Amino acid sequence: MVSVILRRYRPGLGPALGAGRLDRRRQRTHGKRPRVPGTGGARRARNVSIDQHAKGEGEDCERNDGALEGVIDGRRHIRVVNDHAFIDDVTGAYNVRYFMDLCEKELRRSARYSVPLSLLFLDLDQFKRINEERGHVQGSEILNRLCDLLKQHIRQVDTLARYGGDEFAILLIPVEKPADITALATRLIEVVGAPFNLDNRQVIVGVSVGIAMAPDDGDEPDTLMKNADLALYRAKAISAMDPAQTLDFYVFFRQPA
Repeated sequence: MVSVILRRYRPGLGPALGAGRLDRRRQRTHGKRPRVPGTGGARRARNVSIDQHAKGEGEDCERNDGALEGVIDGRRHIRVVNDHAFIDDVTGAYNVRYFMDLCEKELRRSARYSVPLSLLFLDLDQFKRINEERGHVQGSEILNRLCDLLKQHIRQVDTLARYGGDEFAILLIPVEKPADITALATRLIEVVGAPFNLDNRQVIVGVSVGIAMAPDDGDEPDTLMKNADLALYRAKAISAMDPAQTLDFYVFFRQPA
């Protein structure tokens, strides 16, 4: 028994057996990264934390995108509300609030740069009678049609607003000479006074025009509007003197030189 044990652990055999085990271990680990104790778990934990961080950034981006869309939608809603606050519900033209604000700004610019401007105040003739006879629905349709006609015959730089009821106001910027205002007033009277059909019934509506020019007739919105209204009153008084109601008139508040 002792000799067998000695034969197994002879000095010549020990290195060979040890070398064999080392070779087999090298074969098993060939092409693999050596494992460093204590680093495998940390590496996995670090990869998980990076993935979680990337996922968190994605969620943050989604939340930020949602918040940004909310802000944009909110601003768009405010802009729409503000736009509607300056629009007449019946005709789609600007309302008196917008018109007076714009008039104030343009009067300041006119005074600063010596840019002439004029205000035309229009009142529809015979509209109240037609509105009572045909009802408010057809009355609103007539207002829409006449408003579209007025828009078609003014420049893009001019501003049309429904002042209220059957009254409209037009701000002309700039005005080179009074003859241009006269030509426009004449043209508006002609197109508005032309007969048209509504539900197979003829409609005839006239218009009278009062004209005020800045700065001679006023350098403040209220003053300019008041003087245009006074000119309109005189125009309607002249129109009322026509028994057949076949003529409409425009009147300057102060006859230009």
